[in-house]
Amino acid sequence: MNYEIIFYRSGQTAAMQQRLEQFLQPYGLSLSGASAAGEADELGKHLSSALKKSRLIITIGGLDDSAQSTEKLLARMLTPKSKDTPLCCLLSQPGEGCYIKSGGQVILILPDRPDALEALNDRLAVLFKEAFQLEAEKTVRPDTDKIGEQISSDLSISKRSPVMPYGSTAEKRNSAILKTLKIALFILLAAGILEAAGALLYYFLTR
Repeated sequence: MNYEIIFYRSGQTAAMQQRLEQFLQPYGLSLSGASAAGEADELGKHLSSALKKSRLIITIGGLDDSAQSTEKLLARMLTPKSKDTPLCCLLSQPGEGCYIKSGGQVILILPDRPDALEALNDRLAVLFKEAFQLEAEKTVRPDTDKIGEQISSDLSISKRSPVMPYGSTAEKRNSAILKTLKIALFILLAAGILEAAGALLYYFLTR
C-alpha cells in the first residue's frame, strides 16, 4: 500500500522523510509522493489531492498549539461522516501526534521530530492493524543459546589444539636448540677437516 507525506511548516523534511520510510517499510508501505506547504490554503490543496489517491496521508510539522496548528486546521477543513466519531484522536500526549480516521482512510498528524516515531511505535502498530489489517514483519532474532553453545564448543577445541603465537617461549627455545646444533655440526666438520689434513701431512712426511 502507498502513502503520501505533506510537510507543513516543517524544518526537517529530509530527516523526517528518511526516518519515516525506514519506520513504515516493515508494514509494506511505500512512499508515493511528498509535498510541502507553508500556509493553510496550501495545506488544504495538498490534502485534497492526496485524499483522492491514497488511503494513508501523513502530515508532518505544525503542531504548535497555535490557531494555525495542523490539527486545528484539519478540524476546520474536514467533517467526520459520523457524529459519534471524534474528528481527531490522540496517539499520545497533546502535541505528540494524532490521527483522523474516516472510512478506509487515515490522516496521521505527526510532530516535526524524527525521534517522535519511536515513542508512537506501539500505538501506530495498533492503528495500522485496525485500519488496514497491516502488521510489521517480525525480525528473526538469533538464537542466543545456540550461539553460546557454539562459542563454548569453539573454545574447547582451541584448548585441545592450542596455537602458539609468534615469538612464544617454546619457539624461542626451539630456535636456541637449532642454533646449538648448528654450532656443534660446524665444530665436528672442522675437527674432521683438521684430522684429514693431519693424516695427509703424516703420509708425506713418512714416505
